[in-house]
Amino acid sequence: MKGFLLLLILLLVGSVSADEIEVTLFEGGEGLGFYRSVARQFEGERPGVRVLLQGDPAIADKMRMRVLEGDLPEVTNANVDVWSLIDYGYLQPLDGWLDREISGSQQTWRETFLPGSLDQYRKDGQTFGIPLVYVVWSVYYNKKLFAENGWKTPHTWVEFLDLCEKIKASGLSPIAFQGRYSYYSRPLVEHTYFHLVGREAYRAQSKAEPGSFDNEAMVQALGLLARLARDFFQPGFLGMSHTEAQLEFFQGRTAMLFCGSWLYPERRYG
Repeated sequence: MKGFLLLLILLLVGSVSADEIEVTLFEGGEGLGFYRSVARQFEGERPGVRVLLQGDPAIADKMRMRVLEGDLPEVTNANVDVWSLIDYGYLQPLDGWLDREISGSQQTWRETFLPGSLDQYRKDGQTFGIPLVYVVWSVYYNKKLFAENGWKTPHTWVEFLDLCEKIKASGLSPIAFQGRYSYYSRPLVEHTYFHLVGREAYRAQSKAEPGSFDNEAMVQALGLLARLARDFFQPGFLGMSHTEAQLEFFQGRTAMLFCGSWLYPERRYG
């Protein structure tokens, strides 16, 4: 499943002095190494400017409080109500920078992004954010368990559900799942819906067009998730965090795990 959950960076109207730039970021699977490197490079090219970079797994909750207090950083990728901030004039459009030609290149910054990836950050002809990463949602499986039991990797939903039945019959839970965070279920629903209705109808739903949610295909997609949760997710999954579900998978108590391409580095944050 190709990832659609792109991290968002926003330039905000902050209150710190001109020689300081506050950057607050979600600290998770991708880590902060890249951002720290860029911050030091930025400081080197602009003597006297200091980048105050901080990461926190709970940055979204803290940012919501800061929004209410009117105490905003210059840059963040926290999951907050972006559109309300735009309406109240708190966000700085990025188009002036996006349309500049990159030094030593024939491209603008905008042209370096995948086609369409900036669309979700646009309003009234202006662009207020950029994607930081492109991710892939995957089904990870335990190769050792599969080899020992003769289980074959599936290529269709029918084959996948049949495999889950076989795994369950062996006495092992088929899938570890991060039920505490509902957004982990979104890729399953959207992936299924896309393959049921096609690209154009999927795009209509992303724009919340009338009828794009209230239809038989969406009922089928949600029904598939309900069946997976009821029959094949590990018991107790509703109370599990992402790291707890990952631990169940790594310790061999489930055969599979739904997660994104950040899984490998995210183990450091368990």
